[in-house]
Amino acid sequence: MELKTDSIFQEDKAFLNFISKLEEGKTKWELVTAQKDMVFDAKFCFLENGNVQIKFTAPSEKFNDFDKNRLRVDPSLLVEPSGVKLLFLWTNLVDLSVSINKDKPVIVSIEYSAFQTDSDLKGISSLCEPLKCHPHWKSGKYATYLFADKDKAVSMHKSGIELLITTELNQNSSFKNLISFELLGMQFCFYELNVTGDKLLFELKSQKVLSSDEFSKVRDAVVAAYALITGTFLGSSGYLC
Repeated sequence: MELKTDSIFQEDKAFLNFISKLEEGKTKWELVTAQKDMVFDAKFCFLENGNVQIKFTAPSEKFNDFDKNRLRVDPSLLVEPSGVKLLFLWTNLVDLSVSINKDKPVIVSIEYSAFQTDSDLKGISSLCEPLKCHPHWKSGKYATYLFADKDKAVSMHKSGIELLITTELNQNSSFKNLISFELLGMQFCFYELNVTGDKLLFELKSQKVLSSDEFSKVRDAVVAAYALITGTFLGSSGYLC
């Protein structure tokens, strides 16, 4: 997935490169759970329904000591060698399945509707051991990226919403794709990026620092409003960065 035009927001291109790397499925990950010494080699992939899946195997004797229910009440981290970290919250857990076959390793599959990422994990606090920086966003600069199937979603250009601003580097461009609005006394912008591939990419950015919980409420309000106006729901998959 690539941008068709350069954006004034430099992180847009970086994010798309990041997602493209994830979609390749070649990255080696370690799943770090909230239970002490329970770290597993894992694989990460995108599912056809827009959700993401983590799959790992564990020797049966180790799995017997693993409390899988902790995944339903605690965050988990995927970590790769270069330091990229993906945070998965229990609130986004969709499905958890375990396959046990006699003396073979146990296979665990976890499906999430969304994940969060920050390469430096800025703005986090330590909540508990053994994840010494057991992450839960309290404050930071957030942007939600919402993907939607082009065949099922209505582009902002066809939505009936009046778009007055462009995200293109050429600010004299006649191309408009962004709406700016105020909510809860804070300024936000919501826009669509022109990208290659079979998905539409919508972004929501905050101007001020606010908690992830507050930002999530704004995101949900924007998604609901867009669905009401266009008849299209954008929440098939989303990433908070």
